[in-house]
Amino acid sequence: MSRSLALALVVLASMPTAAQAPTDGHEGRYVVVDSGRAARSRDAAVEDVVEDMNFIARPIARRRLTEGLPVHRAVEVRREGER
Repeated sequence: MSRSLALALVVLASMPTAAQAPTDGHEGRYVVVDSGRAARSRDAAVEDVVEDMNFIARPIARRRLTEGLPVHRAVEVRREGER
């Protein structure tokens, strides 16, 4: 499994859980129950990705990946218009 795919799977696994029943498919407000756990999962995935990089690229990649994958407290999914 590629490291990018592994990172994506970890991020998806730490996605928020539903705070209310979705109204249409996946619509609704989702809240992260344990943001500390989600951040630790993200950090572990980032470390897994950067571990084989050289010592110059590693901190740069680590910072960019961590900043590019924030752990949000909540996400709202809405659909507007026709399908």
